Order: sequence, then C-alpha cells, then structure tokens
Amino acid sequence: MTRYYSRKTPGWRENLKAGLVAGGISAAIAAVTFYLVRVTLSREPLVPAALPTVGPEPAGSGELEDPVSGVTPLPEEREEA
Repeated sequence: MTRYYSRKTPGWRENLKAGLVAGGISAAIAAVTFYLVRVTLSREPLVPAALPTVGPEPAGSGELEDPVSGVTPLPEEREEA
C-alpha cells in the first residue's frame, strides 16, 4: 500500500454516493432545525401568580404625588401632558 493516490475523474457511482451522503446530511440538519424552531415557537410566557402583599398598601391610588412634599395636587393644578 502506498501513501500516494492518483486522481481520476469520478463516475456516476461516485457522484451518486456523494449526492446521497450530502442529501442525508442536509435532511438531518433540516430535521433538527425544524424541531428546534418548533419548540422555540411553541413556548408561552409564564405569568407569575399574584404574590400576597406583606405590610401596608402601597401609597397612592394612581394619583400623581409631588415627590418632595408627598401631596397630591388638585385636578385644576395638574399639568396636562
């Protein structure tokens, strides 16, 4: 057995083997890619359950308070945004 090889023109059998191997590899890659995309797209976000509050209720009922004085302005004193 020698370390050297002579190059020849591939025939239809060699081309068929190469085509089948390439087709098999591409089909496997396509199947794995399809599975990963399907799993990724089927995810749903997890919404955490409402946690019980410990301590006093949060200040304000949607009203804007002055951060310095903590006073809620009257409706006519509010600036329209």
